[in-house]
Amino acid sequence: MKIKNQINSAIIQAATAMLQPFIPELTPTKLIDALQSFSTEASTEIENSNTIPKLYTVAEVMKILGVSKPTIYRMFKNGKLKKIEINENTTRISSADLEKILNI
Repeated sequence: MKIKNQINSAIIQAATAMLQPFIPELTPTKLIDALQSFSTEASTEIENSNTIPKLYTVAEVMKILGVSKPTIYRMFKNGKLKKIEINENTTRISSADLEKILNI
């Protein structure tokens, strides 16, 4: 979660006033700092979380690696790339397998 807009100072003042009985040392500046820190931590956490890996088409991998379609299929055959068959006409390659080829 990122704070996209400036928060109105009246809202910060009201939020600080509501929270001060529970956090006496809270000031508007400390509240803003805490919100910004939370926003940064939350977005880093989302980026590092387990997400569904991107699946590339054969055409995308051809372009990324700069090779022909027959080369991609030879890579499938010799085990350098693992293909994911969605159906009989649709093949995908996982980002993890592509990264192995690229040594990322």
